[in-house]
Amino acid sequence: VNVDMLQGVISDLKNFVSHTVYDPEYEAKRTGLISGSIGSLERIAAWLGSHAFLAGANPTYIDFMFVELLSLLDFIDSGLPGIVSSVFKENGPPVRASLFP
Repeated sequence: VNVDMLQGVISDLKNFVSHTVYDPEYEAKRTGLISGSIGSLERIAAWLGSHAFLAGANPTYIDFMFVELLSLLDFIDSGLPGIVSSVFKENGPPVRASLFP
């Protein structure tokens, strides 16, 4: 996988989240924010299911960008059904479990 491609996907997700969070109608759009992110998150989770890190055997900056995005989504998701947690915290390999506690 090309790190630049992953950075593009994660940056797009971060931009989507950031624009929604700063929207004056954020509370009304909060649930849509999570559901709008799920497709990309599930694809990334599927990739991580068979890889130690996003771009190979060792962590790169893209892994840290992704953890930052997950932390933000987990914060937003608090009080909601726990979709982000369910995508990344169940049935993951040991390395992923340590990255996404």
